[in-house]
Amino acid sequence: MDVDWYRLECFRVAGRLEHLSKAAIALRTSQPAVSRAIGKLEEQLGVLLFDRIGRSVKLTEHGRLLLQKMEKAHREVEGAQRLIRESGQADNRPTRVGFMRSLSARVIPRLVRAYRTSHPQAQFSFVTNSGSAIADLLESGELDLILIAAPKERPSLTWKKVFDQRLIAIAPLNSPLEKAGPIGIKELAEQPFVTFKSSHVMRTLIDQIFESAGVVPKVTFEGDDSSSIPGFVAAGLGVAILAHDSEFPKDVVILPTNGPLFVRPVGLAWVNGSFMPEGVRNFRDFVLRNGPSLISKGG
Repeated sequence: MDVDWYRLECFRVAGRLEHLSKAAIALRTSQPAVSRAIGKLEEQLGVLLFDRIGRSVKLTEHGRLLLQKMEKAHREVEGAQRLIRESGQADNRPTRVGFMRSLSARVIPRLVRAYRTSHPQAQFSFVTNSGSAIADLLESGELDLILIAAPKERPSLTWKKVFDQRLIAIAPLNSPLEKAGPIGIKELAEQPFVTFKSSHVMRTLIDQIFESAGVVPKVTFEGDDSSSIPGFVAAGLGVAILAHDSEFPKDVVILPTNGPLFVRPVGLAWVNGSFMPEGVRNFRDFVLRNGPSLISKGG
């Protein structure tokens, strides 16, 4: 069967709007032309795609099925066009990198500085946010790469580990834990605990740490992100577990932790099968190859 893309596009637009005149305006043609195209498509397929009510139309069961497939195909074509445009412009735009807030002080600057010694013309644009927020931006095509803890339920992404990020505990000044030396999960479980909301990837990890030790924390406060947690610890609401690269106010004390549970894997992620400009691919390969040793330098 020959494919008539004009007929299919008339059907797709009319199906979305459920109105022939409005579809004609969107397609910059006449309403009779749209009607004829859809009629010929129905004749070709041997089924009715619309129930007609004047100039308004309502999709039949066959019409809904075809529209669903057409919309998917339309998104694929639009995506391919965008990737082709980007491939032609790849050398003229920066590599777009997203990363978790806790990586901004040490990890990202160290990686970029080392990369630019061999690629001095490399340009970057950066976005820092929560892990879920930058994963959304990656999936939508607004970022090329993200450095993130292992994302959950993101089948569209490839993630490869780069390093283990050490976790530490913080407590208010003059906390009895300050002089206790390296502490473990059981000592923390005996204190009021400040943590992240259940939707945060760090909360999932912290819950797993406590569960592995067979203890339940006494949660007194749940925050949205890592920037809010230290302030509530400083205010005396309890202790907290954070990445050691995080920024801390002066009125908290950092507690060294004890045990293999206090790490989280961090890696590089990109969209499966997406077009990757040469500059993006070079930086990805550099981070995967050299990141572990670069990040471990100097603690």
